[in-house]
This record gives sequence, structure tokens and C-alpha cells, in this order.
Amino acid sequence: MKRVFITVVAIAAAMTAFGQKSNVTKAGNTLYEEPVNFAKANQLINEAKVNPETAEAAHTWYVAGRIGYVQVNKEWQKILFQQSPDLNVLYTGLAQVFDNYEQAQKLDGKELDKKGNPKYTERKNIKSDYKEMFEKFGMVGVSLYNEKEYAKSYEMLRDYLAIADNPMFTGKEALKVDSTYNEYQYYALYAASNGELHAETIALAQAVAANEGSPFQVNGFELWAAEMLAQGDTAAYVAKLKEAVAKFPTNQYVAGTLVNYYVSINQFEQAIVYLDNLIADNPDNAEYPRVKASLFIQTGDYGTAKKLLSECIAKDPNDASNHFYMGYALAEEGEKLQLKAEDLPYADKKGYNDLMGQSKAKFEEAIGYFEKAHATMPADSPLRMDMLQNLRASYARAGRAADAQRIKEEMGQ
Repeated sequence: MKRVFITVVAIAAAMTAFGQKSNVTKAGNTLYEEPVNFAKANQLINEAKVNPETAEAAHTWYVAGRIGYVQVNKEWQKILFQQSPDLNVLYTGLAQVFDNYEQAQKLDGKELDKKGNPKYTERKNIKSDYKEMFEKFGMVGVSLYNEKEYAKSYEMLRDYLAIADNPMFTGKEALKVDSTYNEYQYYALYAASNGELHAETIALAQAVAANEGSPFQVNGFELWAAEMLAQGDTAAYVAKLKEAVAKFPTNQYVAGTLVNYYVSINQFEQAIVYLDNLIADNPDNAEYPRVKASLFIQTGDYGTAKKLLSECIAKDPNDASNHFYMGYALAEEGEKLQLKAEDLPYADKKGYNDLMGQSKAKFEEAIGYFEKAHATMPADSPLRMDMLQNLRASYARAGRAADAQRIKEEMGQ
């Protein structure tokens, strides 16, 4: 009787194991039925993933990823019919591909061949599927970013970068194209930052900051510093910005960020000392005097700002940025005079007219510099839109409505 009992238990255990292996097969077969019942396929594979008999089998996890692969391809086919695919369906499918294929890779190759080398059973199929899905991870990630789905965007772009760096894809089979990789790494960094994924932001910021070939390297330093500030570590924040300034001496925004920080904590003199040291150490750098001038514009010391900018123009009269900042200083001065006029008592018409006349003269002077900047500033300059906005506003303040309308049209408004 005892022997019979053992036999029954053994048969039952074998049937359970067979049942779970059958679940893997059934889940895979479901993908060839039309319409595909994804809910059924996932139910079957999820049962197999937690059963001890099949949980450690690479094939189980490959089939789980394959369900996502089929789901993505079916949703992607909508594009052929000029329909918009559902981003959330694509995200879910791609996440299922990556998460399960990564687990399959960890389990694949545990068995060794006669020579003691790993015996891979799923790698070839995973490699093929990754090649096909690779660009979709990037495109879906950027689309989710544009929809402000930052956490999901980060996940897709993180997976894209991981596939590009996968050791399976080296040499002639490399998927990584530096320019595209750098751009998606940049998007991933800002997705993590905007999604308030702090640990992920720091990790990616460090990676971007270390990527010597990336045009976005400076952004890595900036967001790394910002995370330090968010954590209350002001010393690390200042140190990281100084490191960025040393590495990117022509980037006025990095130096400007640090200067603005000093100003925000009422350390104006420290900001000036810092800029003077930078100028002394880098006498040929055209950016630092402009940053210093912009600081004096912010504090309302237009005389000092204009003196600095006059020196910049004398040194390089062909630099559109110098003319832009001089125009900006004059326009701000004109704006302040106008506000001062509007604060006068209503009865003081003479004082009002005098100040408004002075204000208009400042805007006319500013226009002269803005127009010089407008004529020579490259279309891709980061200052160009600011220049157009200020030129348009100055035309309006000077009563030149037709010119203001012309600039408005140039801005596409």
C-alpha cells in the first residue's frame, strides 16, 4: 500500500511538471491564433513563471517576452493603415519584452556543453527580436516624453540604452550609433529629472557627464549639480558647477547658473569676485565679461554693464552676442525709465513726458544694437529667439508698430 502511494505521488508530481511545461507551450501557441488572446497567454505564462519546475527555465521567460513582442508588432501595424498606435500598449509590450528577455538571458547558458562552454538555447532568438525592437524603444520613449509621461519615457529610453550596450551587439553587429545614443541618453536624463526619479537622475547625469563624445555632456554636470542642490548639499552643488565651468569655459549658461546662485543667496560681491577670477584666468574668453555685464543689468547698474559691453564690442565688433547684450542693457534701462514715468503723479505731465522721451530714446538706441545682432546672429544660436523677442518689444516701445509686426511674423506668430 505504501509503495502504491509513493507511485501515485510521483505520477502526480510528474503531471504537475508536465502541466507547467504545457502552459509554456500553450502560451506560445496562443500567439499564433487569431485574434491573439493576450490575456490568456499572459495567464498561462505567469503560472509557469512562479512554478518551481519552470521558473528557472530560460525558455519560460523567452516566451513571456515574446508575448510582448507580438503585442508591439500588432499595435505597430496600425501605422501602415495611417492610424495612430496606442502609446500605452506599445509601452506595456516593450516593457514585457525587455524585462522578460533580460531574465531569460540570465538563465540561458547555465547548462554547459561537453567542452564546458555555456549552452545557449534562447540567445539567438532574443538577439533577433532585440534588433527588430531596438529603434521602437527609442521612438516610444521620446513620444512618451513629449506626452509628459516621464517615468514611462525614462523606462523605455533606459531599455534602449541597455540594449545598445548589450555585449551581444559588438563589432559589425553593434546597434549603437553614437549620435542617436547620445540624444536618447539626453532624453532619458531629462525624463528621469522631470519625473523626479532622483536616484536615476544622478546615475544618468554621471553617465552623461562622463560621455566625452556627447554634445550633451554639459547637461550631465548641470543636472548632477541640480540634484545636489535639491538634496541640500550646497557645497557639492557649487563644486560640481565649478567643475563644469572648468571643463566648458565657453558655456555662459554654466557660469551664469553659478553666478545666479551667488546672487540668490545675497552674495553679489562673491559672484563678481568669482567672475573676475574667471576673466583673469581666461582673458581670451568672450563669454565671461558678458555674464558679468548681464549680472550688472540684473542689479540695475546699467552704466557698469554698458561699459563692460562697450569693451566687448571694441574687442570683437563682429560678435552678434555683444550687440545683443548691449541692446538688452539699453532696453532694460528704457523699461525702467518708463516704469518710473508711470509712477509719477498724474499732474506732473512735464516730468512724465521727459521720462517717456528718455525711455523712447533708450529703446531706439537698443534697436540699433539689436538690428546689428539680427543681421549676423546664426539661425541656430540659442540667443536668437531672445534677440527677436527683445527687438520686437523695443520696436513696439519706440512706436514702430510696422517693424514690430514684421518681427512677429518672422517669429512665426
